[in-house]
Amino acid sequence: MKPLAGKRALVTGSSSGLGQGIAERLAADGAEVCLHGRDRVRLEAAQAAVAKLGRAHAAVGSLSDDDGAADVIAQAKAVMGGIDILVNNAGGESAGNGQAEWLDATPDEWMATYNSNVGSMVRLIRSCVPDMKAAGWGRIINLSSVSVDTPLAVIPDYQASKTAIRSLTRSLALALANTGSRPTASVPA
Repeated sequence: MKPLAGKRALVTGSSSGLGQGIAERLAADGAEVCLHGRDRVRLEAAQAAVAKLGRAHAAVGSLSDDDGAADVIAQAKAVMGGIDILVNNAGGESAGNGQAEWLDATPDEWMATYNSNVGSMVRLIRSCVPDMKAAGWGRIINLSSVSVDTPLAVIPDYQASKTAIRSLTRSLALALANTGSRPTASVPA
């Protein structure tokens, strides 16, 4: 029997790259997977690749506000019946030009980057945790960045948002102690 048989996973930002690779691994391990992305064509191509390994669905939408995140959750729950594993991979680079010097990143860019990388995760976590607690089992994996441990002089808004992910995950782990739900912050290699 596959280790994740019977589990349902939502993987955000999975229409390509690392997110698609995570979705493929979860499907290969037996999980039913709902991929997420904003570009329907790319998302459907990724879904087709994952479907070769197991059950795969797609949820199209933005996570940049409460309504968009609620719609993505609703799409995932509609096709899978629930979410046991949440992989928060969606996010973005610096809202500036991608290499903004410290003083070049505006406060609005800082907030846009924070919303993209942290706000989206908070929205999804808040939607999934009550069901995970009720079931007595759940996994939340929040992707961060190596810049948390080795910051650069550029893209400060991005690096700060990725550091916040590690902190929010530690806080969430304490809040969910003894509930059967385990959040983890992961840094891609």
